[in-house]
Amino acid sequence: MVGNGGGSGEVVTKKQWYVLFGLAPLNSVNSKEMAGGAENYTVTTKFSFLDQVIGVITGIVTIRPMTVEVKK
Repeated sequence: MVGNGGGSGEVVTKKQWYVLFGLAPLNSVNSKEMAGGAENYTVTTKFSFLDQVIGVITGIVTIRPMTVEVKK
């Protein structure tokens, strides 16, 4: 939680992609930019069901997704 945490209900979600079974990121997800200048927000990182399905399919080439969610 940053500040008092998110309370407006607005949620921004992006995918973070990793290679080599999660050792090296392919892209950069900046939660501060996702918050869009809000002083109070909550950041959650998780592996959703869809992330798990994609991970199984792309696991052969060692690519894993993770969901980053910012609630303002």
